[in-house]
Amino acid sequence: MKKLFFILIVLASPLINAECNKKIDPKKVIIFIDTNTATPEIEKAEAGACARGERLVVIPKNHKEYHQLFQASKQIWQEYRSVNQAHLQVIAAWT
Repeated sequence: MKKLFFILIVLASPLINAECNKKIDPKKVIIFIDTNTATPEIEKAEAGACARGERLVVIPKNHKEYHQLFQASKQIWQEYRSVNQAHLQVIAAWT
């Protein structure tokens, strides 16, 4: 189990809140597995880890990029739906 945590820590880049003024104990590590691009949850976890003097490791390490892609895909999907609705209205008008 210790080897698994070591591998996760080595492979994932730590995200340390830049505003954290507390001394971080390198032996205290919190692993946050982000499965739903929850940026507010990660920010709260960063603040909590800072308050406790712990290091926060977020997996996947590029969660901010995933959040941006998720937001862009939502916008594209909404635009697709509106174009599709307009297309269906044109088809209905022809018949």
